[in-house]
Amino acid sequence: MKPWRYLIAVLYMLSSCVFAEVNFDSPYNQAQQNFRQGQYYLALDDLKTSQQLASTTEQKAKSIGLLGLTHYRMHHYQQAESFLQEAIRTQAGEKSSRAQWHIALAALNGSQNQPDSALQHYQEAMQLADNNPDLQISIQLGQVQLKPSNQRLAELQSIFKKINSLNPPDARIPHLINIAVQTRSLINSATSASHSESRTSS
Repeated sequence: MKPWRYLIAVLYMLSSCVFAEVNFDSPYNQAQQNFRQGQYYLALDDLKTSQQLASTTEQKAKSIGLLGLTHYRMHHYQQAESFLQEAIRTQAGEKSSRAQWHIALAALNGSQNQPDSALQHYQEAMQLADNNPDLQISIQLGQVQLKPSNQRLAELQSIFKKINSLNPPDARIPHLINIAVQTRSLINSATSASHSESRTSS
């Protein structure tokens, strides 16, 4: 074989390997890893690439949904809401992913004083959660925040018992933190109300 033909053959083989590796899964999986590690700006860069390489409705939905979750974690709530709603409208993606999109939207609606919309998203998330206890607990913890203050502590105690059955044990950590934050908020509110009453009576 002549040298120039050999060089062309090598270059062709190398280019084939490169293009084979640059597919949707590679940047999307990297984005998921960066998301889990809290490297949100890196996740956004990877998701831009995965969106360009997405060739199916499901792939597009996965990228858009993770974009929404990433912006939510970054407190970019307007962008998060837009991406999450777009992902949900596709009606594509795994059930667990779609449940997470609804959970994030429910939390957003709750923070925007839209309890009815929040409750609807939590209900849809529960239908998608099937028998996934991790998702079910996330949903229940979100629903607690929509209830009157005098009911929330008992609800949190009930959910706390369920968390101990989660495996692996690491899966319990975010839920325990959630309970701690909600409990502290309830205590602070009760303390503030008590001080207010004391000042009024005096």
